[in-house]
Amino acid sequence: MKVAVCISGEFRNNRELCLDSVKKYLPYDTFTHTWDETPIPVLPDKQTCLGAFDAWIDTLEETNPTRIWFSKKLRKSDYRRRLYSIYNHWHCMQKVPQHYDMIVKVRPDVVLQDHTWQKDLENAYNNDQVYGYGSGQGTMVGAVDRFAADHIIMHRKTRMRNPYKQQLVSSGHVAFWICLRSSDNEVFVNTDTACTLERDLNV
Repeated sequence: MKVAVCISGEFRNNRELCLDSVKKYLPYDTFTHTWDETPIPVLPDKQTCLGAFDAWIDTLEETNPTRIWFSKKLRKSDYRRRLYSIYNHWHCMQKVPQHYDMIVKVRPDVVLQDHTWQKDLENAYNNDQVYGYGSGQGTMVGAVDRFAADHIIMHRKTRMRNPYKQQLVSSGHVAFWICLRSSDNEVFVNTDTACTLERDLNV
């Protein structure tokens, strides 16, 4: 297993704090990508995104927690902007040489906490699973079955599909699920205690 850490997005206030936590808990070769390097892609109009979302959500039972949560959340505003993280991660991965086979996608504004990072990496690699770490919004309401929390994501390199060739729905979490899935029988492991957004820290 050859691990590459991909940090994609725009750095914010506590850049050193975030990078130091990554180096401490994920001491692997690191690659970064920001939108200064690649133009932001032109996204479909809102109605197209909502149509794609409706087609996806209809595949779930009406009582499914994921369907209930996302149906309420994504109607409040235009969530197309949340798709940018998927494209940014894809561009960052293009910098990773071929001999790397395991990817850890990290938001640039996240601070890693003490956690079983190495064990998770081995499990994700050996079982070809996707490990997602996030803010707690999904797992707190039971929405864990069809998406991966996207603050930090572990996945095999071969799992990531080109987002420019997928019909992505209007959410970062669900769009990552579309790009990372390899079958309808996916197992995603989500946890909310392994990282914190730097804006939520009292520093």
